[in-house]
Amino acid sequence: MLRFLRHRLALTVIVTLLTLAVTEMAFRAVPGLEFMDQRLNDFLLVNSVQVDPESRPAVAIVTFTETTLASLPYRSPLDRGFLADLLDGLAKVGVRSVGFDILFDQPTEPEKDQRLIDAIQRFPGPVIVAWADARAGLIEAQSAWLDDFIARSGAIPGFANVTIDTDGLVRRYDLNLPRTDILSLPGAMLKANGHGFPAAESGLISWRTPADANSQAFPVLASQGVLAISRIRPAALKPALEGRLVLVGADLPQQDRHRTSLSASLNPAVPVLTAGVEIHANIIDQIVNARSVPEADETQRWLIIILVSFLGALLGVLEMSMAVRLLGVVVLAGGYAFLVWYSAIGNLPLLPASRPVAILILAFVATTTLRAYLARRDGRFIRDAFSQYLAPALVDELTRHPERLKVGGERKEMSFLFSDIAGFTGLSERLEPERLSSLLNGYLDGMSEIVLKHGGTIDKFIGDAVVALFGAPTAMDDHAMRAIRCAIEMDVFSERYRIENADVTMGITRIGVHSGEAIVGNFGGANRFDYTAMGDSMNIAARLEAANKHFGTRVAVSEASLSRAFPESHGDKLVLDDATILPIGNVILKGKKQPVTVYTCLQDMDTTVAADYRNAYVAMDGDAARAAALLTAIGEGLAVHPLAALHLRRLEAGETGATFELLEK
Repeated sequence: MLRFLRHRLALTVIVTLLTLAVTEMAFRAVPGLEFMDQRLNDFLLVNSVQVDPESRPAVAIVTFTETTLASLPYRSPLDRGFLADLLDGLAKVGVRSVGFDILFDQPTEPEKDQRLIDAIQRFPGPVIVAWADARAGLIEAQSAWLDDFIARSGAIPGFANVTIDTDGLVRRYDLNLPRTDILSLPGAMLKANGHGFPAAESGLISWRTPADANSQAFPVLASQGVLAISRIRPAALKPALEGRLVLVGADLPQQDRHRTSLSASLNPAVPVLTAGVEIHANIIDQIVNARSVPEADETQRWLIIILVSFLGALLGVLEMSMAVRLLGVVVLAGGYAFLVWYSAIGNLPLLPASRPVAILILAFVATTTLRAYLARRDGRFIRDAFSQYLAPALVDELTRHPERLKVGGERKEMSFLFSDIAGFTGLSERLEPERLSSLLNGYLDGMSEIVLKHGGTIDKFIGDAVVALFGAPTAMDDHAMRAIRCAIEMDVFSERYRIENADVTMGITRIGVHSGEAIVGNFGGANRFDYTAMGDSMNIAARLEAANKHFGTRVAVSEASLSRAFPESHGDKLVLDDATILPIGNVILKGKKQPVTVYTCLQDMDTTVAADYRNAYVAMDGDAARAAALLTAIGEGLAVHPLAALHLRRLEAGETGATFELLEK
């Protein structure tokens, strides 16, 4: 009994350590996972934690908008005479301090520049202006003018850039430019007004959000309105501005706007993008009002993760029914989720939100799976043996549903891909068996890897031909897109393979792709059957592969596939994986009555030649003479544009329009 317990404990510890290692690598390697904890904490903070609505915002914002710019003699740089008058107006209403989220990095009209310098000098409180250098893209002349402006005006500089996390969101602040003693714009404004810094001079922003759709987080006033009122009735501005720190900055739709953790807010009054001046306002307000967002340190995070991983692994090895163990996982996951929520709303250190739950589940699944593996080792041998003969996806499907090991099929919508090497029969007759075997095996290995990479099932090899299914045995919503991208990558691979094997004259690979319904399943006799698909859709894909010979192309894709892959785009204007998708025509395939609209995917397509071809293609239905002239004008482009040559031959033969019939397979 003791030995049994030691074995289970050892298994639990091993799985715990492996789970930690795998999860850590996954969260570092997979885009998005690394930031999942942050996004969940963003959601909790901005939707559950509310700043006391009774607390008075320490900051007011005065904005210049498109309306402001329309009233000024020029858009950029911002009229400094206007800013000087605005600063004088703010002085009249008892503003405590003003911060300009504006770079004064170049001269304008000398008189107006001097007016603004004089206004800054006579303002009764500190005036902070945005500062930057080469790190923000300023050239030497800009930096020199900005430094001179600051020196002459006596303004206090503050680095104006916001702190952007590696996931592209603003959620943190730095009161100093990292690794320097240069103050940020909020830091400079706080210091100039006698506000002490918190122990940590960086951290998470505690956002002040609007209480409802009809309110604002901060008093926000339009600069032109402030200027006008300050001239005739400054007392009217005192309730909003008196005694406050005022930030002046842009509220423009295309300038200085950032994705922030506020983008996780469910409040309709919160915009998706936040103006830079409002970010600075939030930072200043939280420091003045002594708000903070505690975070768990690295040691605490690892202790939580290790404990949760151990509990998950332990649940997996306990001798209990699966239902009881699953209930234990649900209870632990739910309990931890409650703890994360409670920590957020209780202003306790923020806990990692997603990683512990992921580790809990992974550890449980790992130990449960390991137990099953050890108990069914012989069965695994049989399964591996079958995997040598059947596609892995099919083996998985049959393992989960053994009742499907019978003759019969089901109707499914899916995509089909056929490929074939031109002239391979003649090539095989000329080559020695060893060279032929090496050539074909390398080719089929590469083509197979591409099919499997895109989630396809290899239906069969027919000599050098590859037949692949997308959407069976496992259903795929994006089967058409997978098939098209697979065809493009196959085309690139096969052309490269031809070059690498230049010692033999290997033909091009022709590929056809079509989507539609077919019967897919096990077909054959009672004792031997094959998993494949049957139906007209599969036949059309095969016909398209062969039709490339007549088109002069290597890849032919039906509109049925393209419209499923791009339901909202017009196929003749697409570029996918560096391949230009162009229409071939409405083709009546051999033995068919209804035309199939066919496209091709051309590598390294010159955009001008592609545009000329598209214009000619459109003209073919209404103006054959213009189409012929356009195709002829492509000139040297014909060498790389087989479709131009195809339709020019048709037009010269007296055919018109984009619909034509193939008389041969």
